[in-house]
Amino acid sequence: SYELMINGVGFSNYGVAMTPTAYSAVANFGDTVLRASGTTTATDLILTSSSGGNLYLATGPSVSTDTAKLTVTAAGSVGIGTTTPNWTLQVASATPYIGITDTDAAVNQKHWLLSSLNGSFNIGTSSDALTATSSRFTITSLGRVGIGTTTPTDEFVVSNSGSDNVFVSVTTPGISGPQQAGINLVSLANNTSLGTAGNKGWTMFARGNAWSGTTSHQNDLGISY
Repeated sequence: SYELMINGVGFSNYGVAMTPTAYSAVANFGDTVLRASGTTTATDLILTSSSGGNLYLATGPSVSTDTAKLTVTAAGSVGIGTTTPNWTLQVASATPYIGITDTDAAVNQKHWLLSSLNGSFNIGTSSDALTATSSRFTITSLGRVGIGTTTPTDEFVVSNSGSDNVFVSVTTPGISGPQQAGINLVSLANNTSLGTAGNKGWTMFARGNAWSGTTSHQNDLGISY
């Protein structure tokens, strides 16, 4: 039973009923306190509470663990997609995403996403049309971290999709040019360079030889000024 039902079709011609009608019962969830009826019972919107003090918002002919969309427990925990949230906020789905949108951002730069997919935590972006989603940062269930890749094979992997060049820099802000302090780790066309900002430092070539001060020599070991 329920104390109040709003019944109508579309967005007009609503009526208020104070007694039950031929809708399915709300089993194991307590009494329905508010029901907005659609054109069929499958599109009904139900607000109900339980004897334990939980509040549920559901869709469909009745409230169950399958139809409840939003749950607020007596302890104040909020569940989206789950009726038993274990934390202050828990989002549950086969493909759970949490979106953060900046409506003033440039084209295709408005949406950042948090997701838990196949055991990995991902931070990514989506296009304005919400049709192209890209992961920028990943932590796998093994504790491996990937930037630019969702499948890091080592503890820390940086990948630049579509390019042979990858730059990892530690620099001092406010200073530019050769005087800038810092370390650059660069992967260029299968060669790896390590040096200070603005300088070439050491380069390890794909064939295993190493040179300092240049990225072009092919002898096993050398220094160039």
